[in-house]
Amino acid sequence: MKSRTSRKEEASMTNEDIKKSGVATRTSNGDDDDDGNRDTRDPNDDYEHDDDAENNDDERKSSSSPSSNKKVQLPSLTKLLLLARPEFRALALAFLLMIVSEGAGLYNPILLAQAYDALVDYTMSAAERMSDINRVMILVIIIHSAGMVAGFLRSAIMGAAGERVVARLRNKLYGSILKQEIAFFDEHKTGELVSRLGSDTTLIQAACSLAVPECILGLVKVITCVALMFWLSPQLAGVTLGFTLLIFVACVPFGRMIGALAKQYQDALGSAQNRSTEALGSVRTVQSFAAEDRERRRYSESIGDPDAYPWWVPEKAKRKTTTYGVGVNKAFWQSGFYTFLFGVGFGSMYISLWYGFKLVVDGKMTLGELTAFQSYIFQIGSALGQTSRFLTQVIEARGASGRIFQLLERVPAIPAPPRCPESDEHEDCGDQDIESSGAR
Repeated sequence: MKSRTSRKEEASMTNEDIKKSGVATRTSNGDDDDDGNRDTRDPNDDYEHDDDAENNDDERKSSSSPSSNKKVQLPSLTKLLLLARPEFRALALAFLLMIVSEGAGLYNPILLAQAYDALVDYTMSAAERMSDINRVMILVIIIHSAGMVAGFLRSAIMGAAGERVVARLRNKLYGSILKQEIAFFDEHKTGELVSRLGSDTTLIQAACSLAVPECILGLVKVITCVALMFWLSPQLAGVTLGFTLLIFVACVPFGRMIGALAKQYQDALGSAQNRSTEALGSVRTVQSFAAEDRERRRYSESIGDPDAYPWWVPEKAKRKTTTYGVGVNKAFWQSGFYTFLFGVGFGSMYISLWYGFKLVVDGKMTLGELTAFQSYIFQIGSALGQTSRFLTQVIEARGASGRIFQLLERVPAIPAPPRCPESDEHEDCGDQDIESSGAR
């Protein structure tokens, strides 16, 4: 009885070996069998089966891992700015140079107002009027030149500081990724991690070194221009201030929506990078199963196919899952945002100038004061446009920094080996023990 059972087990094991050898034969590079018959099965069947199994494994891992279900929390703006703490001195100097550069642009309209008033002052002779105009214009050119030099130094310092911030952040983030356990790399695809090291850190670089200082300066510039406008004409400034507050209130929902779309775009791009990295990393397997078209379709599912939409706008389901759909939606929102911003801004400027002409006719303003007031209106519109653009970058960087801080602050499940205090920074005690034991 026992021998009969053992024979059955041997027979079943033999059948399993035959099945395994058959699978190996189908996946090998051999062209024909011993009988000269070619396998008529579609190799994509095995490839699709393996691909579905991998996708099911990924879904089980993502559903079972607590970190995948944990929602990424956006860090505070202070935490984002602390990434540039080592460069605070350089950024502070650049900010002072920025104030000097912008201050020159704010003071010149006051001087130009004196030149305009001298031009239409017929109580003076032509020589006296030209003398006053020459004096004012020489001073304007000197101040403008000083502002140009300060602007050049500010731009150079901020650019170099931004490169230092992003280089330090990438090194730290890469080191944190390498310290994680193997299970971490099973849950996070390579393309996702590469996206964090590349595009997300670039957004943070622009925010810390340029966008945040420009937003602060734009706000200060708007406040200064409004104060000077009240000094020139309180009545005309009151009308302009009402339009300015309307623009600020309307910019808030636009900024939030654009920030959410920027985060969706980065997520869709990371998914596309995951699929391309998987396919290119195992290109031999892809080509052996003749699955190039299948991988191209998988990549297109994350990128989107613009030729499939003759009217450019994809269906609602694709607007959140593909880079094309999210990008088109983001482009429409940005276009509406800037159209509303500049349309309402310049429209309010024309209404303010209309009222200003009446004040000049009534003798409550001079022509020079009106031209200076008009210049400040232009500067407010320019400052609002730049501030809104840089504010969008700050919102995008804040969304990207949430994923980066999650990687930086993650504690590996398997701790790293202890470091020897007397050893080199990149050498641990285990390496020294192995080397010493090998020497013995």
